[in-house]
Amino acid sequence: MHTGKTVTEQLSVMQSCLFNGNTEQAQRILVGMYQLYPQAMQEVVDVAIHNEILSGLFRAKPRPLVSEALQWYDVMENQYAIEPNSNTFAVLIGGFVK
Repeated sequence: MHTGKTVTEQLSVMQSCLFNGNTEQAQRILVGMYQLYPQAMQEVVDVAIHNEILSGLFRAKPRPLVSEALQWYDVMENQYAIEPNSNTFAVLIGGFVK
């Protein structure tokens, strides 16, 4: 199995979903990849991917998904052991001031 290629391809699909405003689908893809490829995800996924999800939740139409963004932040830290960075906090602050 070409796990690395599969993960990279799925991350591209996830990013397309975010670009098109389909944040729920992007989240499902990312969660599914963590379930199917836990080792590869630890090697490939970093805080930037999770920041994209957070940003997508705040850009959601017709209203920002603030509660969902906070839940994702918790999952990011506690379930996936991703440490937030300054960009993470910039996304969160920006989402709250809109």
